[in-house]
Amino acid sequence: MRGWFVLAALAAGCGGGPATQPPARVAYRDEVLKDKPVAYYEFADGARDSAGAHHGAVKGGVTIVAGAAQFDGESGRVQVPAHADFRSIGAGPFTIELWFKAAHASRGDLINYKAEEGYNDLGVFSCHDAEDQVSHYEGQAVRASTEGVAVGAWHHVAVVRDAKMRITLWIDGKERDAGDGEMSWDYDADLLIGCNHIEGDEDQITIPFAGWIDEVAIYRTALARERIEAHFRAAGGGPTTAEPKKPEPAKPAGPKPQPASDSGFTPLKLADFRFHFDNRAHDASKTYREQDGVVMCTGRPAGYMYTAKSWKQFTLRFDWRYKRPVTLEDDAKFGGNSGYLLFIAEHRVWPRALEIQGMNRDAGHVIPIRIKAKFDVDRAAHKGAIKAVGEWNAMEIVSKGGTITTSINGARISTVTECELSDGPIGFQSEGAEIHWANIRIRQE
Repeated sequence: MRGWFVLAALAAGCGGGPATQPPARVAYRDEVLKDKPVAYYEFADGARDSAGAHHGAVKGGVTIVAGAAQFDGESGRVQVPAHADFRSIGAGPFTIELWFKAAHASRGDLINYKAEEGYNDLGVFSCHDAEDQVSHYEGQAVRASTEGVAVGAWHHVAVVRDAKMRITLWIDGKERDAGDGEMSWDYDADLLIGCNHIEGDEDQITIPFAGWIDEVAIYRTALARERIEAHFRAAGGGPTTAEPKKPEPAKPAGPKPQPASDSGFTPLKLADFRFHFDNRAHDASKTYREQDGVVMCTGRPAGYMYTAKSWKQFTLRFDWRYKRPVTLEDDAKFGGNSGYLLFIAEHRVWPRALEIQGMNRDAGHVIPIRIKAKFDVDRAAHKGAIKAVGEWNAMEIVSKGGTITTSINGARISTVTECELSDGPIGFQSEGAEIHWANIRIRQE
């Protein structure tokens, strides 16, 4: 637990927080336990459950600092084994409550409960579609979200779902957004704190969080307004004055690379693509736009642009880079995310497809989305191929004779030898970070 001093101590070293005084340990703890959580992780003694017997394990890059869990944004997570008490939450009311402080503005999962396969995926994101955003998602769709949640400061978060499946998102004791939920917890899954994971393998983590998480509590009831406010007050928190910020339009940064003199390739411009978002009424021009030959994607909301034509055997080449956050100090901790969807078999935000990973730290890797595939990845080649965040990289994806290969800046990264799908449109994902593409071109093989 943050104890008597941890918010003040961490804030002094890493930026201020919403709590104006150190939280009274007993007062906050007592308020939480009054509401009888299913599980409660104070991080005073590793990942022990203060409310019951759902003890977890601290894994990878996690350090317990003054009673809070510090996550490295790479391998760190807290993992709690599947239990009937989580499953019993079912499709009814629940509350997820925690405190967090993001170390930098990159996307990360604060908490995740995910089935082995399919769209059973529930949790809370930091910096999902914007650098100062908190979002609750169910079934891989955002249900409630708000911006104006400052990076480098402690924040209290409560996600409440009532008996009518209405989701309410609270930040620092204030109601910030509401939406509709749909998903049941009625399946066996490990509870993860500080990351997401690849379907069916909780040790293959994705979307890791960088920063601090504390006081994680899960209830099978919808906490009332006065209880959420009481919890926040008990920690010494005062009202937040932060207002949601409007996202700035994407701007190209620096000249695009010169196109290679490729024979037989057809250039693809933004006008050659179609678009898919969960909200069919979303204006694609607010997410994708083209300027001086560069296609710029804001990264929000989640979706993708895709080719009108289906492709089976082809060579696809393009240049890409992420907008470098002004606060980024360590490229290894950059969480910029996108991806390239091959052989799209349906149109939904995460369709059945073979994804070539576009996340900066794993670019060129392979993610089969609800399909079967066999592949190899050369991690050493990837590590040496990627340029600094903000610089242009060249990607090549080749599908020929039943084999798919990916290369970055001339280095072979992955090889797919078997894939359940073999024909379909190609998609470029919007997935939480501003990314630019230039010189997109394709050749039939």
